[in-house]
Amino acid sequence: MVASHAADVGRLAAAVAAVLDPGLIVLGGGTGADPQLLPGVRAELARLSWPTEVVSSVVGDTGTVAGASRLAVAHGIQTVTGAVRAKH
Repeated sequence: MVASHAADVGRLAAAVAAVLDPGLIVLGGGTGADPQLLPGVRAELARLSWPTEVVSSVVGDTGTVAGASRLAVAHGIQTVTGAVRAKH
């Protein structure tokens, strides 16, 4: 089961690498947190694509929330400062 899931993720990573050529793919959430998946993902990606580094996220399951929060704060600041500038 793990090998099959790792191969699926590896094929998806290969598709991403083919289109975007990212140089680095970070796996997050439950997929990134599972140390058993990473070797299989890397192997499948290496088989199907050019060399691309694959690592597990260091922020774990909180990465999505942290990123969304940061974007929301940045948008709020831009909205407030943009509104102030428009009045002057």
